[in-house]
Amino acid sequence: MNLGLEPSIVLHPDEGAPKDNPELSDLEKELIRQWVLFGAPANGAVVEEQLLVDFYNGQGQKSFPNPPAAPSPGEGFQLKMGPFYLAPSGQPNDELEFFLKHELQLPNDVEVNRMDIKMSGYSHHFILYNFTSTGAANNVPHGLRTRSPPQDIGLFAAVQEATDLDLPGGNGLYLGG
Repeated sequence: MNLGLEPSIVLHPDEGAPKDNPELSDLEKELIRQWVLFGAPANGAVVEEQLLVDFYNGQGQKSFPNPPAAPSPGEGFQLKMGPFYLAPSGQPNDELEFFLKHELQLPNDVEVNRMDIKMSGYSHHFILYNFTSTGAANNVPHGLRTRSPPQDIGLFAAVQEATDLDLPGGNGLYLGG
């Protein structure tokens, strides 16, 4: 009952919008989704609204037409970035990097023995960082942004194409709880 704002999230009826709330248009849903994706700032624009209007009028293309389903409970979790909307630049070598802070809230240290990374054909790298101090983590707001992370980070994993990284037991990467 989240009015379609995020189809992979199922809410209990009491957690959704009031039942007498009118259905939002796809464009309105996307404006709200983009605002949340970019950290729900109190002011300022997070997306150029005309890009969304153009996309929903058939003048754009999805980078991921069929996103993968989330894993079964107990089998892991899924981190998603996007969708986000970019203006056509006309320049073949233009690049824009996005950074997303996501707090995993794990109960304890977890051995990560598999990362199945799906990337759009329009992307050319995925880098997973971890913060080396609580102070550094606290200085970075949640949400998507185009500013580089601070210096107090460590490289956790990096890939340049869709990859299913499956490590044998005892050879995984550790995420702290």
